Amino acid sequence: MSIQTEKMVNENYEPSANDEKVLDALKDGRSDSQPWGRANPRYLIDETNMEKGNVEFSLRSLRDAGWIERVARGLYELNEDPREGVSSGENLLEGVQAELENIEAAFERGDPDTARTALKRAQDAISDDNTDGSD
Repeated sequence: MSIQTEKMVNENYEPSANDEKVLDALKDGRSDSQPWGRANPRYLIDETNMEKGNVEFSLRSLRDAGWIERVARGLYELNEDPREGVSSGENLLEGVQAELENIEAAFERGDPDTARTALKRAQDAISDDNTDGSD
């Protein structure tokens, strides 16, 4: 049994110029469908051309603000940039809408098994959202 805890993101945190460089490096690739969102300090030093101490300070500041998290020793992951304005409710709605489109397409193809699978994914998404403590 696993217990999920919701990460608190400080929406009032104002990233420094160096923090922005780190965030940009973490976000690099997402618009091109490339792997993104995780990096180690060495990669961030190379990508941002910042000194090691400045990268480490930015990582600490962003982690304290809840924008990134340390997922393993020397590995950081983008958690959320609250300035982007995407709430979990909006993500849930988009996911459920996509599954409804999958269900409709499956029925049009006469594929009830795929429709049932998409329905189950939509139900799971709604169920997960209702049990994570957010309303």
